[in-house]
Amino acid sequence: MNWFRDSAYYSTSNWKGTLMADGGGALINQGIHTIDLLLDLMGDVKSVFGQVQTTLYPIEGEDLGAAIVNFKNGALGNITSATALYPGYPERIEIFGTEGSAILEAGKLTQWNIRGSSETIKPTENSGGSGASDPTAIGHQLHLEQWRLFIKAIKEDLNPVVDGKTARKSVELIRAIYFSSKVGQMVEFPFLDK
Repeated sequence: MNWFRDSAYYSTSNWKGTLMADGGGALINQGIHTIDLLLDLMGDVKSVFGQVQTTLYPIEGEDLGAAIVNFKNGALGNITSATALYPGYPERIEIFGTEGSAILEAGKLTQWNIRGSSETIKPTENSGGSGASDPTAIGHQLHLEQWRLFIKAIKEDLNPVVDGKTARKSVELIRAIYFSSKVGQMVEFPFLDK
């Protein structure tokens, strides 16, 4: 998630980029949504080594974060999350395996290549918009759908599509990246707030 925010994004707000109200910066505010999807696709984390920095504006949280993630399934991942990378590019997840690869960019599946297959991808719909350089470009449709599913779960006494245990995984990974950056060491999972 290599996004860009101009100085007004932070200077006109009393909470953006703060530790108390925002919880940090690019990882916890913007990057968490892509990390949610990454964890849905790749599974549980075994360990992470992270580094965060504040590079562009005088904010308390990070505007640049990077991490190397070891997944329990043996896969190796790399995360970047920033709001300091001009001009800002759509969020992107790339998955490479021994038999193929897939790329999801700005909510759209753009590449799907499987060894020995002539199958082509069908365009996927993007209903969320990318906030790569403009936070107002992010649509409300996906948030609205989340509320609809949440209300339906309450009304029909169903388990929510995303429960607290599932949502906690992304928060735990980001907090582990922050801690790893602070201590300069790899962090093993499960990570309990240190």
